[in-house]
Amino acid sequence: MKSSLCLQLELDQFFDSLKIIKREGKKYIYDPVRKNEYILAPEEITRQLIIQYLIQKKDYSVANFSVEKEFLLYGNKRRYDLIIYLKDKPLILIECKAPHINISEKTFLQISNYNLALNVPLTIVTNGRENYIYKLDFENESYEFMDYIPTKAELKKYIPSK
Repeated sequence: MKSSLCLQLELDQFFDSLKIIKREGKKYIYDPVRKNEYILAPEEITRQLIIQYLIQKKDYSVANFSVEKEFLLYGNKRRYDLIIYLKDKPLILIECKAPHINISEKTFLQISNYNLALNVPLTIVTNGRENYIYKLDFENESYEFMDYIPTKAELKKYIPSK
């Protein structure tokens, strides 16, 4: 889905920040948010790279993140990849895919469906190579792609007033 809307985040530059552990013939990656090790899977690498990008380049802290929490959608259990909170308000919903999975209409549909239940104003979709962010306008039932990811300080303007 590559387009001019795709952000160039160069997430590979954060590989050195990842803590990869090899134990008993298996590789694990440490998640600083959940403070635990997880099997080294391609989607988990994408998740950890975007977390490092947001911490190092956008000034978020691990306390701002919620990782892989369950929620109900149409009575079915689902899990989101990441949500960034500020002042206890969910402000950025992030869907992570493995690098070999192309971002497609199906990816946007998945996260849009998740957001029907979650109502988060900003959404990021990434596979580590392709990165998109868009802002939702719930009142007018529309969205607008953005050309940057807000810093923690800039995110304050997205806190709902109600």
